[in-house]
Amino acid sequence: MKKTLKRILVCLMCIVMFQTAFIPTKIQAAAVKLNKTSVTLATGKNYTLKLQGTKQKPTWKSSNTRIASVSSGGKVTARRTGKATITAKVGKKNYKCNVTVTPDYNQIYYKYLASHHKDIRWYYILNVDKTGAPEMITTSSGGGTTSYNVYTISGSKVVLAGSYGAKGISMSPPTISYVSKYKCLYADGWTNFIGGTWANMYGMSAKKLVLKYHAREAHSRGDSYYYGRTDSSAKRVSKAAYIRYYNTYFKNHKTYKMKANNK
Repeated sequence: MKKTLKRILVCLMCIVMFQTAFIPTKIQAAAVKLNKTSVTLATGKNYTLKLQGTKQKPTWKSSNTRIASVSSGGKVTARRTGKATITAKVGKKNYKCNVTVTPDYNQIYYKYLASHHKDIRWYYILNVDKTGAPEMITTSSGGGTTSYNVYTISGSKVVLAGSYGAKGISMSPPTISYVSKYKCLYADGWTNFIGGTWANMYGMSAKKLVLKYHAREAHSRGDSYYYGRTDSSAKRVSKAAYIRYYNTYFKNHKTYKMKANNK
């Protein structure tokens, strides 16, 4: 009986020793990591990286200090556009974060607005396609017919991506509308003389503003309904099909008040 108990105790001790020797080490090794493995920063901005899962103080290093520098505490500062790798070293282990530095898009737009103060009365900055540089939508009017210009940034220069119009826009301040689900600017209005309404949705493609969805109805000689990519290629459809199309693409747009270009 004593021999049996002794064997059981020996087995239990072996199990405990095995768990202590191997499991915590694996868990600790897997838990040590940077809080970010990739970061995108605008020029001049900062972000502090943290090495999690260890109390040891890492040694920080940047692969290119001209692009992004890093302090002894892990604070990354974006210096100029480009890419760099930040490494946190503990012992023989390296933990890396890829940093992409982009231009400060807001500052580029603000400088442009200041130099075009007389031409641009209202603006709104919005990342239409939700990638890369955001777009800036501008206008100098509102009311019955409003014309918008859409700008984007190529390199570090402001370039015109395209223009579009809408009707019945408030003048104080003017507004823009956007459909987040389809990454499109929304515009609508009425058709003079024949009676009816139309709606368009514009998206970005290769830094150009393109018309992606169009819907309209006319009521001069009976009711007719159309939808398609553009007004010229739109096909005539039933009222029920038109309503389904409109509700799918156009219905859930959000309106934003534009900002005054005050010098």
